[in-house]
Amino acid sequence: MTCVMTSMGVEDRTIGRLQRSPLRLAIAQARMSPRPALEDLQTVGAIAERLDGWKLLGRHVSQETQVLVNHAGIRESARPAETVSVLESTARAGLRAAISPTSVAVECDRYTEWPDMREAITVVFTAVAEAVGGDRDRFGVRYVNEIDDERAAGDPRQLAALLAEPLLGAALAVGRPLLMSLQELRFADKHGQLVVRHGLRQPGIYMLDLDYFTDQPGPFDPDALTTLAEEYHRRIESVFAWSLQDEFLEELRSGKEPPK
Repeated sequence: MTCVMTSMGVEDRTIGRLQRSPLRLAIAQARMSPRPALEDLQTVGAIAERLDGWKLLGRHVSQETQVLVNHAGIRESARPAETVSVLESTARAGLRAAISPTSVAVECDRYTEWPDMREAITVVFTAVAEAVGGDRDRFGVRYVNEIDDERAAGDPRQLAALLAEPLLGAALAVGRPLLMSLQELRFADKHGQLVVRHGLRQPGIYMLDLDYFTDQPGPFDPDALTTLAEEYHRRIESVFAWSLQDEFLEELRSGKEPPK
């Protein structure tokens, strides 16, 4: 059995469907060197036609800004503006694709079974590969969860009824009401990096953001990327299950509402 983080005792686990899911966004994204053809509506339209059960929802101009903070101070840089085409699945609610000259992403803002997400990654990435081909610079899978629960009001003992105690180490040790927290942990792994961001965003809302990616360049191969996405999903799911107390995980599975 493969362990994601041996020192934390994280073993492979499959959690199944959650009737009450804290998921806010799931995304699988490949970044690539610019493909000017993906600015063209005709090219994007041809991709949409290849996708059975998908439709072009709209297009908008986006510009990504990066802020770098180091010993030299604060430096801001902006990428060139680009057109992002958004496609929507007509078969699975909440599934979308975002295609731009520098990235292809499949995302979901409500819980879906992994096979649905996996199929969407395969068909969308295949359609883009057939249209423009090439290599990718970065690939990752990310799940952003928000636990909305009155037990996350800030009392460390109540938080410990929801979350694994190692995540709450400092809060439990201090033993005082927690107002806000944010921690980022980065782990090296054979397939890339696993990033765990977690903390109390505000009383009653605890964020659990799990991001697994590689920045090693490789071919834009839909089958290989789907296989990698499945591996990332499996490991993220195991860390997610480890992060929650078993009793709380059962609440999410059953759909039982949190106590008032």
